[in-house]
Amino acid sequence: MKKVVIGGVFALVILGLLALIVGKRFEHTDVAEVIEAVPSDAVLLVEDLDLVFFTENVLKENRMWIDFVNTTGRLTLDSLLQVAIGQWSASDDIWNLLLKEGLSLSLHLQGKENLVPLFYLPYGNHGSDHDFEQMLTGFLDQVGMMNDRKYEGTNLYDVSGKPGFVPGRFTFACSNGLWMVSPSSLLVEEAIRTLHSDVNLSGDKDLELVRKTAGRYVHANVYLNYSKLPDLFHPLLSDAKMRDVSVLARLAQWGELDLDVKEDALLFNGMTRATSEDNDFLDLFKSQSPVKMEIHQIMPAGATSFLHMGISDKGVFLDRFASYLASSESWAGTRKGMEALKKDYGVDLLEGLVSVMDDEVAWIALEGITREKNEEVLILETKSRSETRELMLGWLEAYLQKNAFDMDSYRTVYQLDKQTSFPIYTLPEPFLVAGGSGRLLNRHFTFYENCLLFGPSVDVLSRVIYQNVLHKTFVSDPVHKEISEYLANRSNITQFIRPYPYLEYLGSGINESARKPLADTELFLRRIPGVVIQYSAEDELFYQSVAFRYTSQIKEKALTVWESLLDSAVTMKPVLVQNHVTGEKEIFVQDASNKIYLINSTGRVVWSQFVDGPILGEVNQVDFFKNGKLQYLFNTKEQMHLIDRNGNYVERYPVKFRVGATSPLALFDYDKSRNYRIFVAGEDRQIYCYDIAGKLIPGWKFGKTESVVNAAPQHFRVQTRDFILVHDQTRVYVLDRQGKERVKPRQRLVVSHNNGFQLDMNIREERPRWITTDTAGNISCIYLDGTVSILGQQKLGPAHHFLMDDLDRDGIPEFILADGKDLWVRTQDGKTLFSFSVRDGIQTPPDVYKFSSSDIKIGITDNNRNRIYLVNSDGSLYEGFPLEGSTRFSIGYFAGSDSRFNLIVGSANNFLYNYSIE
Repeated sequence: MKKVVIGGVFALVILGLLALIVGKRFEHTDVAEVIEAVPSDAVLLVEDLDLVFFTENVLKENRMWIDFVNTTGRLTLDSLLQVAIGQWSASDDIWNLLLKEGLSLSLHLQGKENLVPLFYLPYGNHGSDHDFEQMLTGFLDQVGMMNDRKYEGTNLYDVSGKPGFVPGRFTFACSNGLWMVSPSSLLVEEAIRTLHSDVNLSGDKDLELVRKTAGRYVHANVYLNYSKLPDLFHPLLSDAKMRDVSVLARLAQWGELDLDVKEDALLFNGMTRATSEDNDFLDLFKSQSPVKMEIHQIMPAGATSFLHMGISDKGVFLDRFASYLASSESWAGTRKGMEALKKDYGVDLLEGLVSVMDDEVAWIALEGITREKNEEVLILETKSRSETRELMLGWLEAYLQKNAFDMDSYRTVYQLDKQTSFPIYTLPEPFLVAGGSGRLLNRHFTFYENCLLFGPSVDVLSRVIYQNVLHKTFVSDPVHKEISEYLANRSNITQFIRPYPYLEYLGSGINESARKPLADTELFLRRIPGVVIQYSAEDELFYQSVAFRYTSQIKEKALTVWESLLDSAVTMKPVLVQNHVTGEKEIFVQDASNKIYLINSTGRVVWSQFVDGPILGEVNQVDFFKNGKLQYLFNTKEQMHLIDRNGNYVERYPVKFRVGATSPLALFDYDKSRNYRIFVAGEDRQIYCYDIAGKLIPGWKFGKTESVVNAAPQHFRVQTRDFILVHDQTRVYVLDRQGKERVKPRQRLVVSHNNGFQLDMNIREERPRWITTDTAGNISCIYLDGTVSILGQQKLGPAHHFLMDDLDRDGIPEFILADGKDLWVRTQDGKTLFSFSVRDGIQTPPDVYKFSSSDIKIGITDNNRNRIYLVNSDGSLYEGFPLEGSTRFSIGYFAGSDSRFNLIVGSANNFLYNYSIE
């Protein structure tokens, strides 16, 4: 019996031990979701961060990250991350768990300016709290010191890593299958309390609604807590500015965004929840259809930021908006002011504006002008310009009648030029009611096309009008081209921000402690052309998208007097022509679509029209009627054109050529009598001579050339004799006025493709000669007796350019040559005075500009790089150059200009630029 009892007890003990071991082995933790541990004051929550992608693709290869660490001096940060990855990946178990489960984090404001993260890692499906805790402590024992303590029955560990361990100090806890770790022990304690509480974010219906829309197979799911969203800006903004962003707390409840990281962009897309019960601003748009954005065609280029709203049902929106405003602290004062306005003048501001409004409205901050929100420009799209004008001027009339003022006291005329002006009106003080609508109704207003514009000053509205006249609007801004891929065509709300200019716009609103770190990021922020945030109503939710566009190239803004947008890129050297009515200079250009333009000195397009092809050579001004009125003469391959300054053809024009022209026309006025002669080479190898009426001259008797002529015939007068020089691809013809050969060259000279002849009076030998280059690049000449001589032997490419001018004013011209990337100037004795190089090559002829008898410069263009250069006569680059430009350029003076000279050039971005040259 004793043996049986002892044996039974022994068996029970063994069974108990086995049960304990097996139970311990199969111990399973009640697994909690990350959302159950997130403290309710989280500004945002990031779930399922794809560590594989971020460690392998972003940190190692992504251009945005590489540029960020290089341009902002954050190389240490990059090194710390790489070290941290190396240290934590040393534990296969921890690293594999991180990669498999993904890391989550929430962001919290602690104190006044500190945003602190709290990280979460689920492990409940891979072991117990005890097992994971033991694995962690075993790993951390080797790299630092730990102090453990109890908090609400959970082990809390404060860790101090050894030198070089990342992060240096942190606190963690393991509970309910979650590892919670943060630099702040208070945050970990708060997470434990939340986890053990019956109330947490998992019970938030609005959050759960957007969580159901979260995408899979994305780089992360980001949740925005709108009620706490202003906390995100505490480290950046002063208390005064924080009042402006506090409105974000009333924008919506929760939003979910799926993160997609690209080489040149960060994209966030997802759904947002707003409710009427919480009086969220976004809820005002719940019944509104997304509206197509068209008002950005009126917004001026160079906007620091803009807020655009599309409202499809204005009646419903106005009712909801009134309810929304009723809960605002400032609304009582605004309502009182509006009621007084209605009583005194019969003016209902909001209803009046809504009655004429179409479906778009936008507030714009302009770079370099807008410093405060009350200086922003408001653009309201209207259904009818005439109805809107009647409404607004009716308001003014009601005030003026009662207060005995005349309209001129509240009207200013913005005079763009003698033909173009715009009235700008000033609203009387009673119309500038306080509060929210005070920003809506700025002091001054005007009309442009079908839009009503409000602005802080006449100057600001004048600038907006001027930029529209020049077509320099947001849709033509290079920034728009950069972000257009991520700018949805239809939306209810669109917020656009250019990061670095926007920080300058915030100005004194930036925290003092944030100024230095932000200054360090200037170069990087300038490479972000824009951030776009959009919301569109979709049933009970709103589709939201956020796009950060990045470019490795900083596009510096051209410092111009004005920029005028054409339909396509300019393809010719802009021609400065004279307005015979005013005596002022105007500009004649053609673009790549074969459209010609006359543009006045303010940059306004006077007229434009299409012609049948590209203009060959120069545009000439002639006096067809010999009455002092000037017209524009030029040719295309098929036709000769003569157009007056109003854009109309002169009678009988255009004149169709018998055969296609192979050269630009040459215009000769032998005796300055306006009995013009026009010479054009044809495909049949004939040289045709016309009068100004477009009729062939019967006295011209020249036969055919040996091969096709591509260069315009040239006319020279030496003493009393006229010479007409023509060259084809094999020989030179020196002719008189009737086409007879006046000088026969004694040797064959094959002139280079891009060049013609220049007359050198040759004062040293007293033997006039024509100088050019041959196809090998040799500088050659023909004397009046037919002698051909080589003045300088050299090897140049077939596309080289040659001209000559007396740069040092000693009566003996220097030779100017351009070939490939190089420009150089040589004396006739063979001495090189200087050389100058550009990076991608000189494709168009150099030009000589004479600012005075002693101030001569050479202009060249690097077309491929969209750069122009002005080189001094000593070979140095003129101050301020290179500038942006892709064509040869013209320099002249515009009446009323503040500068000494104006430089006109076409640019690759379809603009015509007017630069000021001192």
